Amino acid sequence: MVPVLDLLRLLAGTTLLAFAAYTDWRWRRAPNVLWVVMALVGLVALAAQLAFEPSDVLGRWPYLVFIPGFAVAIYAMWWFGLIAGGADAKALMAMALLVPFPLALAEGVPPLAGPLPGAFTVLGDSLLLFLAIPLSLAVWNLAHGHARFPHLFLGVKRKAKDVRRGHAWPMEVVEEDGSRRTRLMASRMSEEEVEATFARVQALGEEKVWVSPKIPFMIPLLLGFVATFLVGDLIFALLRLVMPAPA
Repeated sequence: MVPVLDLLRLLAGTTLLAFAAYTDWRWRRAPNVLWVVMALVGLVALAAQLAFEPSDVLGRWPYLVFIPGFAVAIYAMWWFGLIAGGADAKALMAMALLVPFPLALAEGVPPLAGPLPGAFTVLGDSLLLFLAIPLSLAVWNLAHGHARFPHLFLGVKRKAKDVRRGHAWPMEVVEEDGSRRTRLMASRMSEEEVEATFARVQALGEEKVWVSPKIPFMIPLLLGFVATFLVGDLIFALLRLVMPAPA
């Protein structure tokens, strides 16, 4: 029964996250109804698991305790700015219900299965895959002769007049007196601050300035979700590789 329910979780989660990734890429928003549906699917799957295999579910009660604990931790990370997007936080909180246990689609699948709750593994895999973004930015910047550190990992250079193109935050801030400074954590700026900053930056015309592209975390979250089911716990596997168990 468990593999069937895990397959249901995979299909439901992938569908919802794929839609969220699309809307997040186009408009940097994801509908709240997606996370309500994700949580409901998780509750139904958990209820079915409890009905058909009560001893298995109750025997793993620490994982059930983890559900509200994980949700509170994610909310705290969002509150303190460690998670920039509200949709990202809501998705992870709903995921605590969708994938509360370690996953097992079939024997040997995923091949790198770990002991941690599924939602925690999804978060870890997503963060690991997210690291490819700053590395890609660094490669692109170095190839174009932009080697300023740490800017090359966080953004790209763009003509000041074009800073509003696409979705981006300003990394170079022009003050009212005309002075300039760098703001690496631009994602914490309010919409009013971003608007005022862009207006002053655009006045620089052809001069190139650093901007930080708004890379939606929903995309690595989708990839991390699928990787958790099909590959397993990537971080746990890396830890076992670098710190093998004693003989």
